[in-house]
This record gives sequence, C-alpha cells and structure tokens, in this order.
Amino acid sequence: MGNLLNESDRKELSNRLARLTPDAKPLWGKMTPGHLLAHLIDLFEVTFAERPVTVRKGLMNSAFGRWMLSTMPLPKNAKTDPEYLKRPVGNFEQDKAKVQDYIQRFAAPEKFTFGASPWVGQMTPEQWAKSHYTHLAHHLKQFNL
Repeated sequence: MGNLLNESDRKELSNRLARLTPDAKPLWGKMTPGHLLAHLIDLFEVTFAERPVTVRKGLMNSAFGRWMLSTMPLPKNAKTDPEYLKRPVGNFEQDKAKVQDYIQRFAAPEKFTFGASPWVGQMTPEQWAKSHYTHLAHHLKQFNL
C-alpha cells in the first residue's frame, strides 16, 4: 500500500503524472486528461481545507469508512462524487504543475491544515496520504501510466 508521506511513493506518482499528456486516451471511463487534473485539484482543495464541504452522515462516516477509503483499491468506472467534479478544465500544464505541488505538500504535512472528506469526515494526514496514493495510482493506471 502506497503512502504520499513516503518520499519514494511521492516520487513514483510524480514521475508517472509527469508523463501524462493532453491527448492521452483512458483505458476505461470518460475522463479526459484535463478533466482528471481538474478532478484531482478538486480533491486536493478539499484535502487541504481550501474549500469547505458538507460531511455526509452514514456508515462511511466512521472509523470503518476512513479505513476503507485509505486501504481499499478503487474499482474501474466507480461513480465520482460531484464534490470532486466542480472545477472546469483549465490550462493543462498549469493544472499538472498544481497537482505536482499538492503531491509534494505531503513531504511536510505539519505545515498544512487538513480538511474533512465529504464521505468519511475528518481524516488524519496519514489517512489522506494513503487514500491519495490509491486514488492517484488508480487514475494513472486509467491512462496507462
């Protein structure tokens, strides 16, 4: 299980992301590379409390839900939460650089405030780091990276 708190895991995903091109075709799903970057930025903005969200009540908003989110692989064609589809597609290279910057924030998590997930509530930096690794790896695999 990868973890963005680990330098080697950050470097691995950062190198894979660097190979993403605007014309890459997904192996599954409808997302374009530009949509992917916008989606990732949405998620990172929530992670780092740059955008407020409403936390849902339910089974997922529990220790079990946080464990699942930070340890389980994501299935292909899973429905994306609308909370993470708000940002329009922007400048590809600028958005890719922004995602790279967000990944590197996990090198010094103590410098940042972490927000709550709309699905599972407040998460620790470790839980966010594991779930982001899983999420990024899933989408990079989607684009054969």
